[in-house]
Amino acid sequence: MPLEIDCEDPEVRICSCCGHENLSLFRTIHDGENALAVYLVTLPAHAGFPVVVLLTMGRLDDDASPAERFAMAFQIVSQSAGYGTMIIEPSDAGWGESDFATLLSRAEARARFSKEIFAFSDLIIAVDPVIRSYLDASLTHGMSTVTRH
Repeated sequence: MPLEIDCEDPEVRICSCCGHENLSLFRTIHDGENALAVYLVTLPAHAGFPVVVLLTMGRLDDDASPAERFAMAFQIVSQSAGYGTMIIEPSDAGWGESDFATLLSRAEARARFSKEIFAFSDLIIAVDPVIRSYLDASLTHGMSTVTRH
């Protein structure tokens, strides 16, 4: 069965630094029966910033402990020839700690989950309409090298 993403409506939040509305997304990636991963994204009000994703994999059921889940950060950028994905440090994405999962460094994430990260990134680009719209708008606004807003 192909992988799917539950795309609920985004939550609108006001940015504390600029007062603009940002969109917060919490998504579940599943195979029709089991949740395989969840991800969090906050999209700034203005296109042009990379999409920074906190992806969590492992046991996602309520009985699981944070030691049974692994979180990693990556960013997706629009490029003239498509999209690029780069695994980054969670701290560079604004996440210093997590009560939900064990945060992996960039090196740990690359060593353990590189294949999954890039496959999920491709799926997010293809299936998540809010992120795809933001990425496409970024092509016309120019990309920033800033990893968070």
